Amino acid sequence: MERINLFKTFLNKQQMSVTQERLEIARIAAGFKEHFFTAEDIFAATGRNSFIIAKSTVYRNMKLLRSAGLIEPVLTSDRNKNLYRNIIPEKVTCRICCLDCGFEASFNDDKFEEQVLDVCEKYEVEKYGVMVRIEGRKRFPHVHKEDKHYADTER
Repeated sequence: MERINLFKTFLNKQQMSVTQERLEIARIAAGFKEHFFTAEDIFAATGRNSFIIAKSTVYRNMKLLRSAGLIEPVLTSDRNKNLYRNIIPEKVTCRICCLDCGFEASFNDDKFEEQVLDVCEKYEVEKYGVMVRIEGRKRFPHVHKEDKHYADTER
């Protein structure tokens, strides 16, 4: 509910209408918590409502959610897929990507997260969300195990 209130405040400051469609899109996006999502995922979820939300409305409101600082894009090797994630203050999202096959996986490491947050504090950066992406190649032929976020990781 706090995220919805932040979105309402943002819309009011921008002198934009607070519509039930906008609030529903924000509510659906907030429901993804730590999972990545696309505008198409949001649009699919809007079909469960008693009112119709156009796909173009979803895309326009994704831009508003970004401007409000509630979501941010996730860099992926698939240029045809725009993934987003909710910005969660004090939470570090770590991703590792294979440049050869495009495999991506999330990982959490408390010690690594602590070091990243220390760097933010050292440089007096106000955190809205921290995402670390590591790109690299294996030194030998490899097969990756399937990532839980992507059903088709082998290319």
